[in-house]
Parts: sequence; C-alpha cells; structure tokens
Amino acid sequence: MPLIVITLLLASIIGGATSIAAQSALPGYALWHFKTGVNESMQSALIPDGRVQADFDIGVIEMRIQESEKINNSYQITDSVRSEVEKNIAEHANNALKQIIKLQESEDYVDAADMASRLQAALAKYPASSLNLQNMVDTASKLSEEASEQAKIF
Repeated sequence: MPLIVITLLLASIIGGATSIAAQSALPGYALWHFKTGVNESMQSALIPDGRVQADFDIGVIEMRIQESEKINNSYQITDSVRSEVEKNIAEHANNALKQIIKLQESEDYVDAADMASRLQAALAKYPASSLNLQNMVDTASKLSEEASEQAKIF
C-alpha cells in the first residue's frame, strides 16, 4: 500500500513539475508539445462552451503569435516549426469560430460580434503564408459583420 501511495505521489510531482516547466516552452523546444498537447488540452476541456471557450482559444492564438515572434527574432524558426505553429493557430481559430457560431445560434450577437472581431484582429497579426489562416480571417470578418448587424436589431 505505501509503495502505491509513494508512486502516485511521485508521479504527481513529476507531472506537475513538467506541466509548470512546459508553460514557458517555445515552439521547436521539447516541452512545447507537452504544453500544447497536455496543458492546453486539459485547460480547454475544463472551460465551458461559448464566450469563455472562444476567449481561451483567441488567447492561445495571441500567445502563439508572441512565441513565434520570439523565435523569429532569434532566428531559431525552421519551416517545420513554422508549420507546427500555423497548424496550432488554425486549430484554435477553428475552435473559436465554432464557438462564435454557437453564440450566434443562441442569439448572443453582442458576444459573437466581440469574439469574431477579436479573432479577426488576432489572426491579422500573424504573417501567415497559409491560405487556410487567411480564409479564417475572412470568415471571422464575415461573422463579425453578421453578428454586429444582428446585435443592432435586438
């Protein structure tokens, strides 16, 4: 019995320490995948749908852009790392778009317009060569306009 408790306690300490260390990891570094795959997935799973979830995803996009700028300034970005960052941004943008659509469907047009506008602004800051990200900027812009119009009606 004590061995099981000690093992679980040790695993918790190691996992917690890894999670904390991963929070400052930049793209291309070993713990970055732990940060994006474990830490952010767990955070996202605990956040309710709607404005709060969209806000979380937009915040992650803004953080990815800052991380990308840090490694760009130190010339440590490779095409592979750039691709990973763009993929991660696209995943969070797609999640945010889904939440914005849910907000519109629930007739919460003010929050939908606000989140769509924030998403559009966040994505516009990333100098992406990805056509997929540009399409998401366009979609966010369209959703922002639609939600703003609906908010004026209500």
